[in-house]
Amino acid sequence: MRTTLWAWADAQGLTVRELASRLHYHERHLYLLRSGRYPITPAFAGRVVLIMGEWARALFEGASESGAEREMAGVRGEGAVPGSVLEPASVASGATPDAGTL
Repeated sequence: MRTTLWAWADAQGLTVRELASRLHYHERHLYLLRSGRYPITPAFAGRVVLIMGEWARALFEGASESGAEREMAGVRGEGAVPGSVLEPASVASGATPDAGTL
C-alpha cells in the first residue's frame, strides 16, 4: 500500500518523532515504515484514520477496499477531535481537503 502520509507530515512541519508520538508508535517503527523496510498495512492505515479522522483515508493509496474495510472496521464515521492538532484547519471549518493540500 502506498501513502502520502510522509509528505503530509513534512508539509505540516511534523517530525517522525512527533508523528510517532501522536500515532502511539515507536519512532523507529515509523522510520522503518517510511524507508520501506516495513510495509504499510491496512492496520496501520486504520490506526492513522482512527486517530486523525476520516479525511486521512485519502493519505493511503492502493489499499484494497475490502481489505482496508475489514481492518478499519468501526473507524468509518469516527474522526479526530474537532480543532485537534492532527486535524487540518480546513477540515475543522467544515471543508474537505483536496489532494493538493495533503
